[in-house]
Amino acid sequence: MNLSSSMVNGERGVVALFVSCVLFSLPSSLLCHGLNLAVLSFFALFLDIRAENSASLSHFKTRPGASSGILLGAVALPTVMISKLIQLTRAYSLHQIELQELEHMTMQYWATSASCFGVLIYLCMVMQRAPKPMHPPQSNSASVATWSLICIVLYAVTCCVSLATISQTGKPQSCVFTLF
Repeated sequence: MNLSSSMVNGERGVVALFVSCVLFSLPSSLLCHGLNLAVLSFFALFLDIRAENSASLSHFKTRPGASSGILLGAVALPTVMISKLIQLTRAYSLHQIELQELEHMTMQYWATSASCFGVLIYLCMVMQRAPKPMHPPQSNSASVATWSLICIVLYAVTCCVSLATISQTGKPQSCVFTLF
């Protein structure tokens, strides 16, 4: 089976559709949150495919042909949290809620997102340290480490930029305007 057909399955399609719908409905004040979710999703997809094509997590597989669940497990809760943030941002702009409620949900989103990302980093380390077969398939461990490092750095940058976008009044602002 080639790599392109192994990358596409129903679960990944549904998750991609769900995340895409949420990302396309983001207001500009939550752009950094969306970038963060996109990086989290990409890293989870990368690890999901890697786990499926390697024997390093074989003891976690539940049945033949089933996905590892890494993508769905890592992305579902942060996506729901950012959906709630979108609702609260709209309610705040209409003066229906207080700023503290929006700030509280923002902190919950970052805690959830960081927890999910921490689990992904742990799984990445487990896969990296797993014994390699005698004749590995056409896989380059240096490129795997490079992609993992890129995801980790991008995630950290989106977190820092998002926290830096909060103005002195506590209102979230677009990270694009803060950077320029």
